[in-house]
Parts: sequence; structure tokens; C-alpha cells
Amino acid sequence: MIIRREAVKAALHACGKATRYVLDGIHVTPEGVVEATDGTILVRVVDKYPYAPADYPQVPGVASALEPPSSGTIIPTELAQKLIAATPKRTPISILTGISVGVVDGHRYAVATDLQAPLVVCLDTANENARFPATDKVMVTDGREVIKLLLSAAMLTRLATMARDVGAAKSANAVCLEIPTDPTHRDATTGQVRVQVRFT
Repeated sequence: MIIRREAVKAALHACGKATRYVLDGIHVTPEGVVEATDGTILVRVVDKYPYAPADYPQVPGVASALEPPSSGTIIPTELAQKLIAATPKRTPISILTGISVGVVDGHRYAVATDLQAPLVVCLDTANENARFPATDKVMVTDGREVIKLLLSAAMLTRLATMARDVGAAKSANAVCLEIPTDPTHRDATTGQVRVQVRFT
């Protein structure tokens, strides 16, 4: 499978501390979902249009094409950062910005290349007896109604800046989003709900 560099970068922001080894890295599911958590924040990145593994170039250091792993793969933070660095910053071949993850001859690998200096990482040690938390248990997937709140990255940055600038004890400041659930709070035309923001 090929996971996108952008997905790995995003997931790394949620990685836990080295004191919990299994959380100090990203987890790639057999379906190619990239996820990470520090026990408080969970990030899951699903690629709607994944690259075809057959299109990824064969690199020295791997005997044959990588086969899809049958179980999840953990890539420690330090190795994930090195794999990102091994991908080309600019290239007309978009698949080279991805990282290939899979199994060959019973060993688990992650591969990144710019066609000049490939990086092949064996992940056997990182995945020996390692078990990533079952994130499906905390995801709402049973059809229950959820409140969806869509905020742009720019808006989130503005809110975070406001929260930091409020009061003296800036490290303790937080953003509280109050979402009305009563139907009367919805806009009669658009159906949208007006969200109230408080800084605490």
C-alpha cells in the first residue's frame, strides 16, 4: 500500500510520548488508514483516492514488490520523519511523494525514494508484540446522529490565537464551542446552527 506523505505529517502531530512506545508513532491499518493518538487526540486519515502499489518503483534493498500487510503496521515517529525526508519535495511523479508499506519474505518494510537515494526501513522490531489501541471503539459508526462542525484551518488558528491572548494564565486557556441542539436554534432557510464560542 502507498500512504501519502501529507497523511503521515498530519498524524505525527497526534503522536504520544515515548513513555508509551506503542503511541510514539503512526499506525497504518491493513486498509491504508493512517492514524495516531496521544490518548487524548485521535487522528485518522482516510485516502479516498489511494495510489496503486503496482505503480511504485522497485528500489534496491527490497527483494520484490511489497505485499499488503494482513495486520496493522506501526511506524515509530523518528522513522516516519526520516521517511518523509526521503521523499522528493518537488517531482512530476506524484506517487514518489508517498511511502510504500508492506511485507516481503515475512518481513515488514516502509520505503521512500526520490529515485536517487532510496530509504528502506525494516519495521519488524517496532511491530513485535506491539498492539495499537482499537480506535474503532471510540468512533461513531453505528448510525447514531452526530453533530458535525466544520471549521477551516484558518478559523481554528484564529480561535487558538484568541484563546492564547485571553488572560494571564495562557497555558490553561481553552476554546469552548457551544452547539445548540434545539431545532429552534437552526436557521430556517439554511438549517445551519449558530455556534457560540467561549474562551475559558
